[in-house]
Amino acid sequence: MRLFIIFIFMFFATINCFAQQSLKVKTILGKYKTTYRMTEKGDSVMRHQLVADGEIYEPEINIKTQKAKQIEYELKGHNSSGGLSINKIKKIRTEQEIIDNILVIRHYAVINGIPGKEGNNVLGYNYVKENHLKIPKNIMKVKIELYHEFTNQRITKPMKLMKEIEVNLK
Repeated sequence: MRLFIIFIFMFFATINCFAQQSLKVKTILGKYKTTYRMTEKGDSVMRHQLVADGEIYEPEINIKTQKAKQIEYELKGHNSSGGLSINKIKKIRTEQEIIDNILVIRHYAVINGIPGKEGNNVLGYNYVKENHLKIPKNIMKVKIELYHEFTNQRITKPMKLMKEIEVNLK
């Protein structure tokens, strides 16, 4: 009986792992790099520069697998933050719209402006989200767009298109 209960819990945990489409956010820290430069007079000038400790993602939409009526893809991006404004990624909101035979999927990375001071070494935040899409009937093309939507900012910023791709279906 005990073995049966353990098996049931493991089964539901496995199903839950496949069902999740969670947003993964990683903080990008910087470290100071010292460089020396010679001036025209022959003097040595020391300069400190803050350099990212990890990789900073460019906005990307990567297609992982494409089957007849299903697409798996990954959204990647970076949001800079630091100084006297904290810009954290709250969530990624998704909207779907069908125009003629084209399925348009818009992903909005909601970036929340929080008043306060960011840590000294924080350069920004990378985010990754995996998506699974079942394609309805009579769709010939899928268009995927990634936007940055800024909320609670001191200065009103418009929504910004970061990346878009089109996938032709057969």
